Amino acid sequence: MKMSSSKNTNFKSKYLRQIPSIGKILEHPKIQNILSTCPRPLLLETTRDVIDLYKKKILSANTEDDIKNLDISFDKILDEISLSASESSRMSFRRVINATGDLLNDNFGHAPLSEVVKEALQKVFTGYSSLTTADNIQKKMLNILTGAKSSLVVNNNAAAIMLILNTLAKDKDVIISRGELIEDEGFRLPETILISGAKIASVGATNKTHLKDYSNAIKENTGAILKSRKGNYRIAGFSEEVTIQELIELGKKHNIPVIDNIGSGFLMDMTEYGFPSEPSAAMSVKYGADVVCLSGDKLLGGSQAGIIIASDEHISLMKKNPLYRAIKPGNLTIAILEATLRLYLEPVKILTTIPVLQFLTRTFEEIDSMTQYLLNSLTGKIENQANIYVSNGYSMINSVSISPDHFPARLISIKPKQISAEELAMKLQSRSTPIFVIVNDDNIQIDLRSVQTNEINEIIESLIEIFKN
Repeated sequence: MKMSSSKNTNFKSKYLRQIPSIGKILEHPKIQNILSTCPRPLLLETTRDVIDLYKKKILSANTEDDIKNLDISFDKILDEISLSASESSRMSFRRVINATGDLLNDNFGHAPLSEVVKEALQKVFTGYSSLTTADNIQKKMLNILTGAKSSLVVNNNAAAIMLILNTLAKDKDVIISRGELIEDEGFRLPETILISGAKIASVGATNKTHLKDYSNAIKENTGAILKSRKGNYRIAGFSEEVTIQELIELGKKHNIPVIDNIGSGFLMDMTEYGFPSEPSAAMSVKYGADVVCLSGDKLLGGSQAGIIIASDEHISLMKKNPLYRAIKPGNLTIAILEATLRLYLEPVKILTTIPVLQFLTRTFEEIDSMTQYLLNSLTGKIENQANIYVSNGYSMINSVSISPDHFPARLISIKPKQISAEELAMKLQSRSTPIFVIVNDDNIQIDLRSVQTNEINEIIESLIEIFKN
C-alpha cells in the first residue's frame, strides 16, 4: 500500500515540475505587455491564482491519464493568465445589455438610471457636496409626491424594515399574514424581522387571511401590524387578504402602529398610465398608514435605497436609533435619489425620462418594430450557423405582482447549429459589454423590452461576430 501511494505521488510530481515558475512567467514578453493595462500587484496575484488552479487539478487527478488530458503547456498557461489578467484589469462594475426582458433583475442593479440623473451627477461630484441641504430638499419632494409628513432614507428597503421594527417594536410582537412572509432575491422577511429584535406573530393561512385573524392576535405585547406586499409572486384562485385600509382602521382602534411595506411598489399611482392597481406610497399615506417603506431603485428608477415615510415623531425616533448610523446612505445614493425624485415632479415627462417606466409601458407594437429590425439585420448573416425565428410571449418581470399577460412581447429565438445555447449565451456574456439573454432548452431568446434602442446594434454586431468566428 505504501509503494502504491509513493507511485501515485511520483507521477503527480513529474507534472507539477512542468508548471513554470512565477518568475519565468512574469519575464515573458506576452506577460510584460499586460503591465500597461494591469497593475503589477494585480498581475502577480492573478498569476498565482492560475498556477494554483493548475496544481490543484494535477493533485486531484486519480490517474496519470487524467493529467494527460490536461493542457499544461507554457503557452496554454500564458493564455489563461492573459485572459484572467484582462478580466481583472477591467472595472467589475460595467455596463451590461439586459436582453432578458426582466427590468428589475437584481444581478443587473435593478433599474438603469435616467440620462438626466447621470448629467446631474457629473455636475455634483467634482468636489465637496452639500449633504444637509440635499436631505432637506429630498424631504420636501417626498412630501409633495406622497403627502408625507416626514421621511428618512437608508441603504435599502431591508434596512428600512429593520430600522422601523427595531425602533417601534423591539422585543414586541409584529402581526403579519403568513402569506406575506416572503423571500425575494435572497432577502427573507422573517429573518429581517427577527434580526430587528421584534417577534413574529404570523396569522391566517398562506392563501387566506381574514381581519379577525389580525384582531384575535392583538395582545398586550403587540408592537405593530405589518402589511408586506408580495411583489415577486402572485396567489391566484382561492385566496383572500386584508386591505391596508382595514388594517389601518384596526390599528387606530387598538392604538397600534400599522407599517405598510410596499417594497418595490410605485412612488405614484400608475393606473392612469394603463397599469392595474399596484401599491403606491401616495395611496398608503392617504389611507393613513403610520409608516410606509419602499425601495428607491426598482420601480422608482433611482439608486438602491430604502425610503421611510412617517410622522415627525416616528422619524425622530428612528434618527435617534444607533442603528440608523450603520445603515445611513452615502452622498452618491442621496444625489441619485434626489435627481430621480425631481423627475417625478413633472409626471408628464416621467415615462420618457425614467428608463424602467419607459420599458414597462412599451407597447406590443413598439417591441414588435424593434424585434423586426433585429431580425432583418441578422437575416442572411448568421443563417448558415443558426436557426432564427420570432414568437409571441410575455416579459417575465420579477419584483412586481402584475401578471405577465400585461407585458406581451415578441421574442427572437436563435438555435445555434455548431455550439450549444449555453455556449452562445456565455460568449455573449464574455463581450467587453456583456449581453445577457434567456437560455431556453436548445436556443437563446432575446426580449427587447429591457433593451435601450441604441443597444440593439451592439447585439446585432456581437451575434454576427460570434458566428463569423
